[in-house]
Amino acid sequence: MNLERLVSAALTVCAIAIASALVHREFQTTRVRATPSAAQPPVKKLEWREALVAGTLIGEASAPIQVVEFADFECPFCKRFHESFEAVKEKIGPQVALSFVHFPLPMHRFARPAARSSECAREAGQFGTMASLLFRKQDSLGLKSWQSFAAEAGVRDSAGFAACVSGTATQPRVEAGLTVGEKFGVRSTPTVIINGWQYDVPPTRAVLESDIRALLAGKEPTGVKAAAK
Repeated sequence: MNLERLVSAALTVCAIAIASALVHREFQTTRVRATPSAAQPPVKKLEWREALVAGTLIGEASAPIQVVEFADFECPFCKRFHESFEAVKEKIGPQVALSFVHFPLPMHRFARPAARSSECAREAGQFGTMASLLFRKQDSLGLKSWQSFAAEAGVRDSAGFAACVSGTATQPRVEAGLTVGEKFGVRSTPTVIINGWQYDVPPTRAVLESDIRALLAGKEPTGVKAAAK
């Protein structure tokens, strides 16, 4: 009996150790892909407006500050940046707009289905609401139906949404986002571009607001000035 208990305890410890190792490895893999190890100052991309075409605009096309966000709905760092953007936009107002560009990462199981659901919501005029909801309830991806997300986002044509989200054809905007992302050297999410300045590491809420205000004043982002010293 004692021997059986010892064997059972040993197997339990091994199982826990293996599970912990797998979780740690997955977290580290996601973190490496999602956030480069060292923050670099933003780099100017002269052709940056090409990314706007692949994105879905949230805000006004005439806004003096245009933010491009290459994002994955299952990425926790994307959730954090999107929340920061919404907070900054609430403070600064219509002078800031965002173009959301799909860049679902291959290791995220629900990234592509979530991207598809957001595109189906876009057809119903609810992309911005759906995108915010998917990030806000990121822990429910795979647990809550896309139809439930859509209903909460205000999509009224439930039958049309259901047909769209269950379709098997590729979503042109998702594929366009991946293509443009590769052209811009996107290797992690979120990759952010603000008026042509590309950040491989997403700016914090404080930096985001500071750099947007600097650009509104006709100046360069603070990180560029700091790196030049």
